[in-house]
Amino acid sequence: MVSAGLLVSIDTQSYVTFMKEEVDRYRVVIGNQTCVFDKENDPTMLRSPSAGKLLGYLVEDNGHVYAGQAYAEIEVMKMVMTLTTSESGYIHYCKRPGAVLDAGALIARVELDDPSKVTTAKLFEGTFPTEVNEGSVVSLGDKLNQVFQACKSNLENILAGN
Repeated sequence: MVSAGLLVSIDTQSYVTFMKEEVDRYRVVIGNQTCVFDKENDPTMLRSPSAGKLLGYLVEDNGHVYAGQAYAEIEVMKMVMTLTTSESGYIHYCKRPGAVLDAGALIARVELDDPSKVTTAKLFEGTFPTEVNEGSVVSLGDKLNQVFQACKSNLENILAGN
């Protein structure tokens, strides 16, 4: 999905920005610089890398697969593509052979042999600092541009790990 461009003005400079959502990542273009943000990678969920048609399975439902083993074949633009797993476990299919797949469609789930391989993002449930004390938000005024600059500086520090 491509969004319309936005005009962003920072420190008297203006930049046109775009964002494109892909199957496994977000691509953000600011000016002529590109940043890529990977989506959460869950090895228990096997997804279609592109749109196509599910031809068939190479491992039976509830069968065991090993890391790197092919489990299904899809047809993409008259070509056959083999799909492989990234981790070992027992596979449980969600789609039937012959199904039309969108890019990123869930094909199967894997019950991992080693569940510790899954690292999921945790939702931030804390709060950002609002008071002035050591190492917290410092506002240099109450005008909109001053509040913006203070927030921008704090966000940059947070993203830098400071």
